[in-house]
Amino acid sequence: SVPLNNETKLDLSNQNFSYIYSNLFDKHVINHRLIQLDLSSNCLTHLNQDDLFQNLKSLKYLNLSFNKIELLSKSLFMNLVWLEHLDLSSNRIKDIDIGLFASLKRLTLLDLSSNRLHSIYENRFKNLTYLEELNLSFNQIEYIE
Repeated sequence: SVPLNNETKLDLSNQNFSYIYSNLFDKHVINHRLIQLDLSSNCLTHLNQDDLFQNLKSLKYLNLSFNKIELLSKSLFMNLVWLEHLDLSSNRIKDIDIGLFASLKRLTLLDLSSNRLHSIYENRFKNLTYLEELNLSFNQIEYIE
């Protein structure tokens, strides 16, 4: 567990993490206060635990950039209903599952730049009604639906 006291920001960048256990964000310790979480510049490859962020219900800013992420669980962001900024840039993401961003209705910025995306399907972003910026630059996009 990560003690936070009254902090609303948690910087776990540059820690050389290759895996994050879902109990890292224990609901009693976080107590729904965390607004910003920075997990950038680690060595994360798979975020396939559906409950990883389930207790971070107040989170507005999530930075997962500059990792080695290839796989994201379809339900990974399910409880992040207040999330506004999601940075997934500079990873190894090849595909976006349908429903991955479905609960992120307040998202205004989504950065998927510098990944390995080949195809972009319209229904992957359909619930993002407040989205102002979608960055897909520096991918290998060959098909857009």
